[in-house]
Amino acid sequence: MAAGSAAKGVAGIMGGFAQRDAYSAQALGAQIERDMALLRGKQIGAQSREQLLTTEGNINTIRATRGASLNSATGQAIRKRTMQDSYRAEGAAVLSELTRASAADQARKGYRRSASWAVPLAVLNSVGDFASAASPFMPPKGK
Repeated sequence: MAAGSAAKGVAGIMGGFAQRDAYSAQALGAQIERDMALLRGKQIGAQSREQLLTTEGNINTIRATRGASLNSATGQAIRKRTMQDSYRAEGAAVLSELTRASAADQARKGYRRSASWAVPLAVLNSVGDFASAASPFMPPKGK
């Protein structure tokens, strides 16, 4: 019985080490997700600006082909509206990625915290097993 309790205690501690490694791997995965979301946010911003330049160039080409002034009030209004729509869409897409990055970062912190406590908690949980293993060897109380 004592050997079984001791083995159970050791197994509990070894399980704590395995749990720590699992949490560490999950923290790494969350860190990678965070980094990828930040990168996607930057890529979305760059792609949005390229698309805006292309759209603006197309509008200018069409207006110039038709002989319309690029500096007219209508031309300026079209340009302003195109830029507003582009910036709004870019902001929403980038914000979505920043939110995803923030959530992944919070998950990473939680996994790291769990990893740091996995072994100490396993040791605390195994104390009872080690006490049970040692109890047959303890002198009886009061004698």
